[in-house]
Amino acid sequence: MKKIYLGFILLIISSLIFAQVPPQLTVKSFKLENGLTIYLNEDHSKPEVFGAIVVNTGSKNDPKDATGTAHYFEHMMFKGTDQIGTLNWQTEKIYLDSMTVLYDSLSLTKDEAARNAILLHINKISIAASEYAIPNETDIILQNIGGTGLNAYTSLEQTVYFNSFPANQLEKWMTIYAERFRNPVFRLFQSELETVYEEKNMYADNAFSNLFEQFSKSLYKNHPYGQQTTIGTTESLKNPRISKMMEFYKTNYVANNMALVISGDINSEAIIPLIKKYFGNWKSGEVPKYPVYEEKPFNGRELVVKKLTPVKIGILAYRGVPNKHKDELVLDICSQILSNEGQTGLFDKLVSDSKLMGANAEVMKGNDLGSLLIVIVPKIIGQSLEKAEKLVLEQIENLKKGNFDNSLLDAIKLNYRKSVDQRFESSQGRSMMLISAFSEGRQWEDYLNESAEVEKITKEDIIRVANQYFTGNYLAFFSKMGFPKKDKITKPNWAPVIPKNSEKKSEFASQLNNIPDTKIEPRFVNFNKDLTISTIKSGIDFYYTNNPINTIFTLTLKYKIGINSNSMLAAMANYMNFIGTKDKSIQEFRKALQSIGATFRVWSSNNNILLEIDGFESKLEPTLKLIAEFMNNPKADEKQLDKLVQGAKMEYKTIKADAESMSDVLNNYSMFKENSEYLKHLSIKETKKLKGDQLIALFKDVLQYECEIHYVGKLSVDEVNKTIGNTLPFAITPKPAVYIENQVTEANEPIIYIYDDPKALQSKMTFWCNGSIPTEEEKAKLNGFNEYFGAGMSSIVFQEIREFRSLSYSAYAYYTNRFLKTNKGYLYAGMGTQSDKTIEGVQVMTDLIKNMPQKPDRMESIKKGLLQAIHTQNSGFRNLSQTVSSWKFQGYNSDPREYRMQVYNNLQFSDVQAMYEKFVKGKPIVITITGNMKKVDLIALAKFGKVIKVNEKLILKK
Repeated sequence: MKKIYLGFILLIISSLIFAQVPPQLTVKSFKLENGLTIYLNEDHSKPEVFGAIVVNTGSKNDPKDATGTAHYFEHMMFKGTDQIGTLNWQTEKIYLDSMTVLYDSLSLTKDEAARNAILLHINKISIAASEYAIPNETDIILQNIGGTGLNAYTSLEQTVYFNSFPANQLEKWMTIYAERFRNPVFRLFQSELETVYEEKNMYADNAFSNLFEQFSKSLYKNHPYGQQTTIGTTESLKNPRISKMMEFYKTNYVANNMALVISGDINSEAIIPLIKKYFGNWKSGEVPKYPVYEEKPFNGRELVVKKLTPVKIGILAYRGVPNKHKDELVLDICSQILSNEGQTGLFDKLVSDSKLMGANAEVMKGNDLGSLLIVIVPKIIGQSLEKAEKLVLEQIENLKKGNFDNSLLDAIKLNYRKSVDQRFESSQGRSMMLISAFSEGRQWEDYLNESAEVEKITKEDIIRVANQYFTGNYLAFFSKMGFPKKDKITKPNWAPVIPKNSEKKSEFASQLNNIPDTKIEPRFVNFNKDLTISTIKSGIDFYYTNNPINTIFTLTLKYKIGINSNSMLAAMANYMNFIGTKDKSIQEFRKALQSIGATFRVWSSNNNILLEIDGFESKLEPTLKLIAEFMNNPKADEKQLDKLVQGAKMEYKTIKADAESMSDVLNNYSMFKENSEYLKHLSIKETKKLKGDQLIALFKDVLQYECEIHYVGKLSVDEVNKTIGNTLPFAITPKPAVYIENQVTEANEPIIYIYDDPKALQSKMTFWCNGSIPTEEEKAKLNGFNEYFGAGMSSIVFQEIREFRSLSYSAYAYYTNRFLKTNKGYLYAGMGTQSDKTIEGVQVMTDLIKNMPQKPDRMESIKKGLLQAIHTQNSGFRNLSQTVSSWKFQGYNSDPREYRMQVYNNLQFSDVQAMYEKFVKGKPIVITITGNMKKVDLIALAKFGKVIKVNEKLILKK
């Protein structure tokens, strides 16, 4: 004990020596005169910037009679303004104003016939208004400047809009975002409303989304946290009011309730005048004070039992604390004493001892209220939720009494510090922290000081706080196996709104070209300078990358054989995470790692078994000695085999009950037949026959294969090489690598595989057709084809299926090349639509694949986007060596993007057309449909190909 504690103190001291704040962690924050909060964070490691607008309002701010407003308004923010997305705003406005009146009238009308008449009128006005709309212009102009990752989200507390872009496009990005929020308009409202309907149906098909919604209602009986869902009620979505959304915008989207976050390759001081120029004229406003919602303590044990999920799940909930409360960090540590990543917590021991399938403690905090959640998964067979509850309550009592080692608390605090440091590593990660800081009213320094604050926490603090919050008053929410009725929202029988101006530009878009670009050179990866690659001996390659941020190392041992060679390797990798060594039990082994701030896991992929280690570099040698002990002397533990069986049973039940998962199962079968991952994996029966010694022998065999060592850290290459060589065991003569890539089935005719799921609201559909083997030039041109056809928000597929016809929340299509250059690629597409729209969905998607629309005017935008996006595609330092390794395996001796950029410079629409004709056109299309087949016209479906009905046994091994 004394040695461990002394080592911990020495580690803290040694790490403090290097605790100078690197420049990447410096944040400049201030407010404009209008109250807009600005956060600027410089990071010149990549020529890339991450930008975001944060609105301090979320679904909790929705009007009670118009739930879902914040989320739906987020959707509308992509439709443009009176400057973006319109050819003639003055005329378009007349129609949009009429729709505002019609939607208000609809919300007040109860008579069904009258409602249908209003809906038809809305449809006509929507079609007329679309004559002046330029669809997706926001997406297109952001794509033009190399914007990637364009997205937004609505949470309980905030709404956030963001994307990455090249550093030389900063002023154009500011111009676009400043305009987006100035005067958003509600064009193409009908189409987006139908899309949200599909989104709601999609969530309704997910059992665990329904579980959390029902649990939240019981947890927060008064507060909107529980009583209002982000997407909104069916009633609210059926009766949207544009006037309510306008009011919501004017009230909440004001400068003093918003923040601008910019992180990346910027000069903070130099861009302040631009920020003032573009964002300084946003209007301020008085933000209403949010009401106080009282949530009374639970009255003893309040039991709620429902049948919602394919397996039994229990959630125990205690009243906790909101953000910024004095006890929040102590409660975070309490939760990790119960369960943590190192698997050393009090609950983790229950799982390790096979007393429970799973138990996890989580702290859920909002700005108003907080909760402590204990998620329990009993054994699939033979254990009740009540028995599982009793086991975790006993461990909570141990927490309250302080019945845990001081070394556990010390180790958790050390690993907490490591997790905080890791959050600082990327500009996007830091941006997300700044977004939270604004919403929660924190200072950046609060995050920088968080580790020091955690270090002050004592065992006495843990006992005090645990006794204060883990009381006998709690919610016991039990979900037993069941399939509840789903709340379907049916779309009106509207004619699609198909704008005719998709190839035109607004005056705003044209004027963007007047803003000059600052020329920057792309930063391609230099295999000789950006990392160090060497061969330790034949079959053992070493990749080293410098860590510019902190003293946390990551080490990956990548053995070159995987589950495509032997499906038992997946079970082996899983099992190795449950056992210890000949001298240390699993708990002792995990505690030894955790005490020095290290984590370790084994996992499998199709062609690799990976051992992943991370920790503090000051403890590299003792960390690797522990890993070497594990590699040399793992000890079988037959009790842990039951976890594999329980896991297999749970996975089977969960997949079978989830429409999205079964869609993936069906698609895998259609593409790979007997090589489908759902048929090749071990069955429950096969898993039961496994023996510990058998799996350890398999692990030992894997260690004899060729291996790549990937190290990221600050220590010198020689020092790391020496430490690894002196500690870790490697094969004297490694077995040659085995790489197997399953071939896609050759489709000789159009085929439709259908799987009947009577409870599904949506039909989940995939489409694919065989392709060919491309040249390097064609690979670059296929990227252009993907951007044009179906890989983004401004693509043909997305526009035709989601934007124009509102058939699916998600719609995509792209040509994918196989990893091995000798294997053919394929076109892959997907969408999900309500069951009675299945035939229409199949018709539209297959028409697009068979007859790609010709819109050559889009090429300028696509070409610009591809060229600019090169600047935002560099790997972070943690992933750089894995990226280079992948390229080298495919035969590249330099960054392949350098050649592709040359191709992009000369890209023409004729190239896109040529790629379509060579790789897609005329190929038989294979379709898979998972859904309620009673709602599908199978005779009409047969017109698209040979219909093959499949059952669960054919496509999913039990």
